[in-house]
Amino acid sequence: MRWTPKVIPILIAVIALDFALVFGFEAWRILSSPTLGLERLGFANTVYAIGKWAGLQTTQHLPLAAFFGVMSLAIAIMCSCHLATRIGTLRGHRISHDMLDAGLILIVVSTLVAATPAMLSGATEILIHERLPLWLVGLAATLSMIERLYEPEYQHKPGFLDRWVSRIAARRNIKPEDFVSPAMREGISARWDRLRDEAGYVVKPAPVKACGPAYSIYGR
Repeated sequence: MRWTPKVIPILIAVIALDFALVFGFEAWRILSSPTLGLERLGFANTVYAIGKWAGLQTTQHLPLAAFFGVMSLAIAIMCSCHLATRIGTLRGHRISHDMLDAGLILIVVSTLVAATPAMLSGATEILIHERLPLWLVGLAATLSMIERLYEPEYQHKPGFLDRWVSRIAARRNIKPEDFVSPAMREGISARWDRLRDEAGYVVKPAPVKACGPAYSIYGR
């Protein structure tokens, strides 16, 4: 099984490249068209079916078509970024599995959204035409999880989103009594005296002279 860790990255890279090319071309066909891809019968039927199911007006079909184009573009960008991080591993960088996971989730969501009106109408055979991308999504997700088992420990660092959520959770869990200032630990006067000594400000008290029953600092 020594060949397994070497073959898995190649398979994931091929699947990510396929998704980047397919969805990138789909986004280009939609966003570069004056009618946002509605001149194609299959895509137009999908958009109109979703619009009818969601109760959209006729003027709202174009924004819906643009939404599918933007989603396809986002999938292509995420898969391309994942491929870029894989190339970056040649220079010692870390593979971004989060980008691949986000792209796979968007593929599943876009596929289910496009197939929902047909499935509600009883035409469940539409998923037969979408089984290839869904099968590739499942394969890529499984291979990605296996690949992480063979990664070194230093590459298992949390990503930016994980660190951000952890910091917010830590701030919310801190209790007010956990904050202890230096002044409260050592005493305010002692802290100020030490700071004056470190800065070289040595304050000597003025001499006090006795003058009768009272005391005065001024000579007479």
